[in-house]
Amino acid sequence: MNYKLKKYCNFIALDFFGNDKDSHLFSEIGFIVTPDIIQLKIVIYQKGEKEIQNINQSIKDKYNVPIDLKTQYNAFTPNDVLNFDFYFFHPQITNKKYIFKYHPINENLYSSLIENSIWFGQANRLNDPFDTRYVIETEYNEKDISKFYFDLNYNFRSIDKSIYSLLFDEFYTSFKIPPFDEFLKDLEEHHYNNTFSKKIGISCFTEDHDNVLMWAHYANNFQGVCLVFDWQRDNGNKYFKFSGSKIKYKESLPKHFFVPNCSKMEVSHIVYTKLKCWEYENEVRELVFIDQDTDKRDFEFDPQSLVAIIFGSKMSLNDKNKLKRLIAGFEKYRHVVFIESTLSLNKQRIILEKNILIDK
Repeated sequence: MNYKLKKYCNFIALDFFGNDKDSHLFSEIGFIVTPDIIQLKIVIYQKGEKEIQNINQSIKDKYNVPIDLKTQYNAFTPNDVLNFDFYFFHPQITNKKYIFKYHPINENLYSSLIENSIWFGQANRLNDPFDTRYVIETEYNEKDISKFYFDLNYNFRSIDKSIYSLLFDEFYTSFKIPPFDEFLKDLEEHHYNNTFSKKIGISCFTEDHDNVLMWAHYANNFQGVCLVFDWQRDNGNKYFKFSGSKIKYKESLPKHFFVPNCSKMEVSHIVYTKLKCWEYENEVRELVFIDQDTDKRDFEFDPQSLVAIIFGSKMSLNDKNKLKRLIAGFEKYRHVVFIESTLSLNKQRIILEKNILIDK
């Protein structure tokens, strides 16, 4: 029974997170799966309890599984999260007016400014090898494993269910089940590298403009720039709209239970989770879903949302002047402010010259 109940957790999470009209009611969901029942704990916002109870009843009716629902207003503690078999959450939204993007001086920067575009990279090419990764949990169920390889090698999903069953039964009788470790590798290759990582695009920002490590790592050792965005600017539907979604830093990677024949899974807990060693970045992450036909990964931002450019303390005068000339050549950037930065030995920090933006 435990195996069956675990399989339903992803579907239940999808029912909660996939419904926009209900997603404002809660912030976190945790599952504890026992042999006989799913213990479902939800952190809800004020006045959301009645609606959550209604959703819970509809899920019980839909899946016919035993669920013990408990709600609370306080956020889960780190120990709570560690004790959950599965954990899902809505990312918190930054309360900062501005978000920042560090950048070296190169053609990609110039192109981004000329075209007022943001590049959204592929998940498996991020600098953190554990970023957007997840632990696949499953059990050695021969029929489910066989279904995975059957669907992977044959495109029979659009055919009649009775014919599908006949073809699968024939496949199942002759298929040699691989060792479990080999199955897990094939599962990860298909779910992550060939599917998940290609369908999303990620662009990374931060809440901090004076982070020494980030200036060193992402702005070519203080020789680059830090772009300042007013992320809440209402730009209608013409341009990319920032979400301001913050990364949640945890001690371990998220878990996802393998479900055969399931083409969807809830991904917010995967996309917005990083290991605690990256916590110093205070990352704000922007996400897009990629059109597989075009693989378009550059999206236009509203030029009015770029409000300032901070020069690195080691940026050359030639690079500063070149960037100033480029910005001056566009009417769309007439409002952009240039801000100098210096290193204070006494305070061991980065100091910005007085400006109307960052000092607010």
